[in-house]
Amino acid sequence: MVDKQAMKLERQRIAKRLRQGRINAGFPTANHASLKFGWGMKTYVQHEEAIKSFDYDTALLYSKAFNIDIDLLNINKVKK
Repeated sequence: MVDKQAMKLERQRIAKRLRQGRINAGFPTANHASLKFGWGMKTYVQHEEAIKSFDYDTALLYSKAFNIDIDLLNINKVKK
């Protein structure tokens, strides 16, 4: 059985790393990054605010865009 509270905390940690990665990459707001990369603003913000989780492919997309280690964004740390 999955501990929902632990998963929520990990999702929040990942969201914080995603936000910091975006800022470190030179995008002061989520809107700037969404526009630059053509991502849906609402979905990206939900990822950055830990409202929604995201899969490995999305983590890979973000890691490449912001030049951050995929393991910092991948909750499962399992490649497809």
